[in-house]
Amino acid sequence: MEEAALVDAGYIQNDGKINNNYKDYQWTGVDGINSYTDFLKSAQAQTNAVSSYHKRVLGYLKNNGATNFIGQTIDGIVISEAGLLAAAHLVGAKAVKDWLDNSTGTTPEDAFGTKPTEYMRLLGDNELGNLNPNDMTVLPTDTAGAPGGNPGNLANSGSGNSDRSIPRDPLVLDLDGDGVELTVLEGSNAYFDLNGDGFATRTAWLSGDDGFLALDRNKDGAINDISELFGSQERTGYEELGDLDSNADGVIDANDQRFADLKVWQDKNGDGVSQSHELRSLTEAGIASISLGHDTVETQEGSDAQIARRGTFTWANGRQGVATETSGTAADVLFGSNSTFTRYVGGVTMDSDVSAVANIKGYGKMPDLHQAMSLDSDLKNYVLNLFRAPTAESLLSNFEELLVQWAGVDGITIEAIDPNHRLDVDTETGLVNFRLAGESFTLEQLGVIKQYAGMDVLRLGDGQWREDGEIVTTGGYYRQAYDELSRNLLVKFAVANGVLSDVMPELSYNATTDLLTTRTTIDTPVFDKALGNIARSLDNSEALTAQWLALTALVEIDPSSRAILANSIGNLVSSYTGADLDALLSAFGNPAFEFLNIDTKFGASGADTIDGGKIEDVIVGFGGNDRLRGADGDDTLSGGKGNDALYGDADSDTLSGGIGNDTLYGGAGDGVSRRHRWLSPKRCGQTETGVAVWLNPTCAGPYLYRTTCSNSPEGGVC
Repeated sequence: MEEAALVDAGYIQNDGKINNNYKDYQWTGVDGINSYTDFLKSAQAQTNAVSSYHKRVLGYLKNNGATNFIGQTIDGIVISEAGLLAAAHLVGAKAVKDWLDNSTGTTPEDAFGTKPTEYMRLLGDNELGNLNPNDMTVLPTDTAGAPGGNPGNLANSGSGNSDRSIPRDPLVLDLDGDGVELTVLEGSNAYFDLNGDGFATRTAWLSGDDGFLALDRNKDGAINDISELFGSQERTGYEELGDLDSNADGVIDANDQRFADLKVWQDKNGDGVSQSHELRSLTEAGIASISLGHDTVETQEGSDAQIARRGTFTWANGRQGVATETSGTAADVLFGSNSTFTRYVGGVTMDSDVSAVANIKGYGKMPDLHQAMSLDSDLKNYVLNLFRAPTAESLLSNFEELLVQWAGVDGITIEAIDPNHRLDVDTETGLVNFRLAGESFTLEQLGVIKQYAGMDVLRLGDGQWREDGEIVTTGGYYRQAYDELSRNLLVKFAVANGVLSDVMPELSYNATTDLLTTRTTIDTPVFDKALGNIARSLDNSEALTAQWLALTALVEIDPSSRAILANSIGNLVSSYTGADLDALLSAFGNPAFEFLNIDTKFGASGADTIDGGKIEDVIVGFGGNDRLRGADGDDTLSGGKGNDALYGDADSDTLSGGIGNDTLYGGAGDGVSRRHRWLSPKRCGQTETGVAVWLNPTCAGPYLYRTTCSNSPEGGVC
């Protein structure tokens, strides 16, 4: 946030200096904002500062005359106040004015080639007076498909995405006098219903040496959810405890009507589930009173378990202890949580017939499959019918509908996904289009992402920003999320229900641990064998689909093996010619192959120029003098016949020139040239020669490392 905007909004003092470090700011205390951490935790304060920033930039635009163009048209776009502001944010107010003065000249761009017309088209219709502190784009990161078949994390970090992990602030008591001890999310095994929605969420937690202050409101002998602790999203723990101060003396003690109902919960085993022996009354715990007075403790940005407010309680023997509220990652709260990793605790009577189908672990707001089927008879009937005689093809063709039914999003509206949506449904296609990413989704697909991630709202805005030096988009993140959670769940359904037992019986799935496993080693021989089976199954679509799904399961268990599989695919394809090759290539049109997330690009007999993308590519040139470029991802490039030029570019690539005089450029590859294996054009002793050129940081100049007639860069010269 620009410092001037914070000054204009009244949050920091104008000392006449330009401070590059927020720690040097002199905070005024307006709206209770006394530090940069306070500012980051207040959506309203951020909104106020953004509004001040808007006013400042609009002042620049008015002073230089750019606002005189409002209402006119440029490149087919009607210029609006919001559009001018968006353009100025991209390239600066002066550049916007110069461009408008000479609209037939060169259109300015930012460092990534984005033109102001793109921002004006996307944002020009927005009303600047309607800024909403909750109207922020949220993006899933670290999505499904982690090793072992875990779903990964759709709900933790990400640009503007902190509201998917809304921390809570229960009031806790330091019972052993050594300070409140907290367990961060990464090291916690606790699942607790922090929202009161029936889903226990994996959360940062409290050590068993200390205790939660609790109130068994429904008198069932257990602490069920956040409503039976003190502190919520809306109110602090001290505020909620103050409701029990019946004599209004600022102290909770035996003089208050509900003092005897208060409990101390020591979660000894740290599982987030209260047990009778973990609950004691305040009197049994030796606590005489709790003061409502407290001090605010400055929180540390980035921690998901920390103290936000500190007060005192008094033991029956007169000693004083410490009562604290602790705060989490994004607000004045206690525990950061992961809304994707959940357990349904809302209570369900399991139907006996659900066991006819294998159970699958649920995530977010999707209960485990057997629980969901017992809660929803329509879902149960759908699943039982689908798996009455399951095949790989029937599972694949019905899988999207299966997800929709399980997530309960059939017929979901865009308002149910995001009440403040910035995108609309295309009336012709029924899709939500993310233009910057070139991605489109059905409402049901977006609903599945929302439910799987455990989000109350999935922000629908066509965002674009820079991350790790690259341009990333909202739509791109959502596509990654949907594809990866779909792949993860698809192979679990297939393995658990025996759909793949004929082609790869070594695979298994355990719903309790949520792990896919295999008894075989995931390596080149396994992939080569499976691909050989695929080559022999070209006339059997069911076997072909099952084989591709089995390979997908292996890659889901070990994602790093995708590059090995890509290399095996390249070798297989390169070994075929003529009609046999045409038949083999048809196998890659099977819809199950798409779930492997390997992009295949095949040339023809002429001179081809083929570029890869951001994922693992298999690029085969076949005949002709080809130019093949891998770009990002662990790519496999094979030139085939002809004099070819192969460029590995970034990441770890495998380059094979084939027959002919070929030139291979390994690329950067994490700065280690030998991660790119030079397999050909020819081994030493053969008649044809080739040159491999590698990026090598030990060399001077262009960092080239050349070797002729060799299997590897060893022995080459700079």
